[in-house]
Amino acid sequence: MFSREIFQIRMNNIKFFIASNCIFLLLVVCACNQKEAQVVQLPNTKNICKYSKWLQIYEGVNSIQINIIHPDHPERIYSFSCLKRSSKNSSKNKDYLLVPCQDIAALSSTHIGMLSVLDAENTICAVSDSKLVYNPAVKKALQSGSILSLGDSQEISIEALISSGAKIIVHSAFSGDFPHMEQLKKMGLACIPNFDWREEDPLGKAEWLLLFGYLTGKEEQAKKIISEISLSYNQTLKNVKNQSTEKVVFGNFIRDYWYAPAGESFNARLIRDAGMNYIYNKTEGTGSVTVSMEKIFMDTKDVKYWINPGFSSKAEILKANPKAKSLNCFNNGKIYCYSHDLNKFWELSAIQPHLVLADLYSIITVSYPRNLNFYKELR
Repeated sequence: MFSREIFQIRMNNIKFFIASNCIFLLLVVCACNQKEAQVVQLPNTKNICKYSKWLQIYEGVNSIQINIIHPDHPERIYSFSCLKRSSKNSSKNKDYLLVPCQDIAALSSTHIGMLSVLDAENTICAVSDSKLVYNPAVKKALQSGSILSLGDSQEISIEALISSGAKIIVHSAFSGDFPHMEQLKKMGLACIPNFDWREEDPLGKAEWLLLFGYLTGKEEQAKKIISEISLSYNQTLKNVKNQSTEKVVFGNFIRDYWYAPAGESFNARLIRDAGMNYIYNKTEGTGSVTVSMEKIFMDTKDVKYWINPGFSSKAEILKANPKAKSLNCFNNGKIYCYSHDLNKFWELSAIQPHLVLADLYSIITVSYPRNLNFYKELR
């Protein structure tokens, strides 16, 4: 989420993925000679996703159509035709992905978090890296061996996937299609890309919970949770009457440059919604802005709040870059981050944007905010 680029570089570009294997029909609609691919839709149904830009779900009586749009290539649509196991034709029709599925390899922290809020941790049979897991139940299952740790998705072997017993592979597609995807398809394994990390709307990112809801047969629970999150998020928005006059900076140094969320990014959207007076709010782009060392010292001379430096203490900040001591916000301001419990943030923040928003709003409106959900003041 915030300053994700900084954490990825510091942690050697850790990528979160998920893997699995399943009987289903995967239709990757790739219109090479067309500007747009035809969206697969069930008759007399509407897309139930209200906020997501890249996820579409159409629900019939016994079937579900899931369409996932590639953010960089909108003409490419991954289409999954799902059939409920309760259907009288489910045992005969092998052209569909049967749901609910009880064997999912969750190789992304956010995916583990979404399954956990659905109380569906028992459907996880594999994860990417056990060291990145926050959920206690999943940790325990990893220790007992009932859940396997498969490692980086680019290096996962077909043998490891098969041994995990997974039926579905949900992956974040940071580096493109899942390795061996075509071979896995021939073996009946479902590779589902999840682009929640490319959403621009916090509620759109959270709405990917619906994907896991339908895969696990807990779609009604997922709908209820999304409704509650939306209500809470919008209530905080109503409380944010005016932008704070106190200036805020996000990010940190990476070698000789400062990296911060660009003004059109997902992170900047949350910052604005919280009423924060972000100094790079008007910059263009959906990724990061790069600022020279000289400019950041000038830009932050009257900044009071420094958010998401990527460390859990001031000592760690100085150890990484001693020049941070020259920042006014380091000496005279307040610094907040979630690094003291990093795995918790990566696992749950995507599905709890209302709590992240509440934290940010409290930081700038309460003199000494207590009981924050993710954040903590650095000492």
